[in-house]
Amino acid sequence: MNKRLHLLWVLFLVLAIPVHANEPLYKDRLYQSVKRTIGDQPNIILITLDHMRIDNIAANGFPHMVTPHMDNLVEEGQSFLRHQIAANACMPSRASLFSGRFPQNHGVLTNGVPVSEDEVCIQHVLRDAGYFTGQIGKLHFWPHKERDHRGPHPAYAFDEMLLTDEPGCYDDDYGRWLEAKGPEAREAGDLGLPLYRKDMARVFQGKPEWTQAGYVGDQSIRFIKRNAGRPFFLHAGFYAPHPPLNPPERDYNKYKDKTFPPLIIETEEQLKKLPESYQNSNAVEDDFDPEYWKHYRQCFYGMVTDVDRWIGAMVHTLKREGIYKNTVIAITSDHGDHLGDHGQNSKNSYPYKTVYTVPFVIVGPDIPARGVVDDLVSSVDVMPTLLQAAGAPTPRFVNGVSLWPLLKDGKRVRDYTYSETNTMRMIQTDQFKYAYHKNGSEVLFDLQKDPNELNNLSFETAHKDDLQAMRYSMLMKLWTIANDKLDRITDW
Repeated sequence: MNKRLHLLWVLFLVLAIPVHANEPLYKDRLYQSVKRTIGDQPNIILITLDHMRIDNIAANGFPHMVTPHMDNLVEEGQSFLRHQIAANACMPSRASLFSGRFPQNHGVLTNGVPVSEDEVCIQHVLRDAGYFTGQIGKLHFWPHKERDHRGPHPAYAFDEMLLTDEPGCYDDDYGRWLEAKGPEAREAGDLGLPLYRKDMARVFQGKPEWTQAGYVGDQSIRFIKRNAGRPFFLHAGFYAPHPPLNPPERDYNKYKDKTFPPLIIETEEQLKKLPESYQNSNAVEDDFDPEYWKHYRQCFYGMVTDVDRWIGAMVHTLKREGIYKNTVIAITSDHGDHLGDHGQNSKNSYPYKTVYTVPFVIVGPDIPARGVVDDLVSSVDVMPTLLQAAGAPTPRFVNGVSLWPLLKDGKRVRDYTYSETNTMRMIQTDQFKYAYHKNGSEVLFDLQKDPNELNNLSFETAHKDDLQAMRYSMLMKLWTIANDKLDRITDW
């Protein structure tokens, strides 16, 4: 890229990150049509995990996992193998999931920025449509320093709210729940403040039902029972499998004799073709201990299995209350985890599918059972999809699209997906993934020939036209997103 074009490219990306302004509430905006009536409203349950990868559900084609209850939901509904998150960090990704908007529009481009109380999210619209709204577990709309929740926390249009954004280290609802069970439970659930944690993978030292997943599952079941007689929206926010990892022993042991997929690691030649920042970012050393990494992954997978058990218990409760067939259940994650792949751990702005491709499972009335689906979809599509399921209006400024044409008739709704952070922009089509970083570095992967994203083609002469085409597609997408913020009142 010549210097002049590079400067224009950087200027456009800078201009595409606006200062977040308070916009009018959605009641002042235009809507899509509403077809359902109040008496025809299904319950909506949105289940989120944290750090869960696309390969953490057995039914998605990954037999090393033990997820029988999610497998059943995949069989009864649909699971999208190419569901891309809008952002890689917890707060931006969650704000996008709930609002259906990209970070540059809702203003949360990185962790530590609170979601505006004026931001219209799915629960706002559903509450106005007659739903009782509940939040249980991790929400993460508020910065870390406020997570003790001793002071007032914004309600964000939830009628009922039980918060626990970290596993037992704060004076939050989970912490108080543990305290009520006695000092043994409180000690077992407290993994320490984030800055002081050392043991990042260990078996839970307490009763299995005392985990954060146990708390969220138990309270979600109670919520369902209390509200079975009226339409409700419930967000059940599980912390798992976010480190520090602490699965119950029974779930840890389920993976003792399992063979895990080999790590995805670049060769030295492949590393040389990546931007320098990628080469210097390896958090997993070359001489890492294989036994420790098997233990770490065993803990990670065990936490997913712990959540799966509670999802099964929630489904059982819905059936026992006679409302399962009138409930839409959606399962997803705010982002994934490298988990040793590409020599890295946890998450960062590098655009690998290990972080940016996460599960999206949906099952419910009027949703045909298609099992695993390979279409491109985005996390910003979840909100308008669930709103249409409820027959509720979709705010005009939403960037996502409803997936109902795809769910009902298999009609394609996207040719590409888009993701962004405060330092990176990324676009993905059926064949290519392209990412541009704030420092000017680029990567281009041919996903059809290189599904593990190991060979950077951005310097290859043979792919010059492909690179230009992806740059142009990204410019057009950024332009569209910027225009989505504009509210034209008159023609002049």
